[in-house]
Amino acid sequence: MTMNQIPLTWQSPRSISDMGGAIDYISARKDEIQKALENHSAVLFRGFPLHGPAEFGRIITATGVELLDYHGIGGGGVRNSDWPSVYTTIDDIAPQARQSPHHERARNSDITKIPSKLAFYCEVPSASGGETALCLSSSIADRLKARHPRLFAKLSENRLRYCKTSFDKRYSPIGICPVCHQSHISWQEAFGTESKEEVLSHARSHGISLEFYDDDLVRKGELTVHKAISSPTGLGGRLICWTHKMNERPCSEWIEYEDGTIMHFHEQECVRRIAIEDEVRVQWRAGDFMLIDNFSAQHSKCPHRGDRRVYLTMGM
Repeated sequence: MTMNQIPLTWQSPRSISDMGGAIDYISARKDEIQKALENHSAVLFRGFPLHGPAEFGRIITATGVELLDYHGIGGGGVRNSDWPSVYTTIDDIAPQARQSPHHERARNSDITKIPSKLAFYCEVPSASGGETALCLSSSIADRLKARHPRLFAKLSENRLRYCKTSFDKRYSPIGICPVCHQSHISWQEAFGTESKEEVLSHARSHGISLEFYDDDLVRKGELTVHKAISSPTGLGGRLICWTHKMNERPCSEWIEYEDGTIMHFHEQECVRRIAIEDEVRVQWRAGDFMLIDNFSAQHSKCPHRGDRRVYLTMGM
């Protein structure tokens, strides 16, 4: 497979004029859609009469995906739910941020909390920028092996632990950090509460490891379920680079290897640059929706200007 094959574009037939017709059409082609996803890692559906997050949730369900609750699988970002299991993305928080490529929930230690499918829907495309970038995870692994063999070996031998400090709102107003040039939000914004006890109660009920150090909140995750270079079940033996966001917020986030040593800034940067250099950017049109295989493709968001409304759902 070459990178220009991701994503496959699936154009709506002209005969489909309403949502009922779209649902029937998609439902009748579940197996064909699944096969396309296996072959191309992402499928971009274009020209369907899709309007709003509720219809997005319905049509993704029609593909056969069983939707998951974002917060129920350990998601800690600011996500507003406009429909059950359909959420806003980070557009309003950090329009100028360049998100690092990643597999969704790759830092989880519980395989049941890792979605196998992601889906995005564009209600309003941005005036400029705002593309969703895709890259094949197997391609990242291949190029790491060829160009950075020692790092490849290290990632092949280790699972990773993702750690993060969320600062108190007095020190972390919403905006772009002048140090790492990425978005920062306080733990109060992330969890929607001023109460430390509510945050810790939420963490306990969802199996999340959190601890307050004075007024700041530190999360040291468990080791990821897969090694950083691995071959998860269902990929036919292909090696992938199973990583979360590399080097995105170096002033508040860090990564540890299994023995507790820190993954160096330059090691993270090698992975990030290789992922970005071969990416395909999907320029959104109003009404587009895209289904992504979360194990074979990494995704990220490009900076944008102007209003942009893109929704996310995920499932199995």
